[in-house]
Amino acid sequence: MRIAVLADIHGNVLALDAVLDDLRRRGGADLTVNLGDSVSGPLWPRETMERLQALNLPTVRGNHDRRVAADPADDTMWPSDVYAQERLTEAQRQVLFAQPLTLEIAPGIIAFHARPDHDEKYLTDTIVNGQLVRAPLTAIRRRLKALDPACRIALCGHSHRAELIRAVAVAA
Repeated sequence: MRIAVLADIHGNVLALDAVLDDLRRRGGADLTVNLGDSVSGPLWPRETMERLQALNLPTVRGNHDRRVAADPADDTMWPSDVYAQERLTEAQRQVLFAQPLTLEIAPGIIAFHARPDHDEKYLTDTIVNGQLVRAPLTAIRRRLKALDPACRIALCGHSHRAELIRAVAVAA
């Protein structure tokens, strides 16, 4: 099975279209999944949401999706989240909020934005002296411990790095 993974689009519908065009040129995929943080950004949140809704992809909710959908637009909200929130319809915000935290996209393959149990905490990284660095393998194993042992592949975004974790290798 060929799986295409989208993540952290952040309202950039032009980049999304470029990725989708490239995917088509490469022969497509059997399944395309979206790992969240779809619309928050100072570009085209509504247009990006409309494009994604038309694609009807299996999608998990990212931390910015949750904030745009549910948080009050006050001085604690990131400006890019406020911008997106102001441009989305109430119905679009409800769709964002209703997206699941985790999703089994195929047998043994789970998708989530950051961690299976949290949309904002890093899975494979940690912050050291203000820098994002690879987390120790023991920490990654601990963060994946609650996954079903049948899970063989975990897909996550959030850190803006491409992550494909063979869950069996890190959960053992």
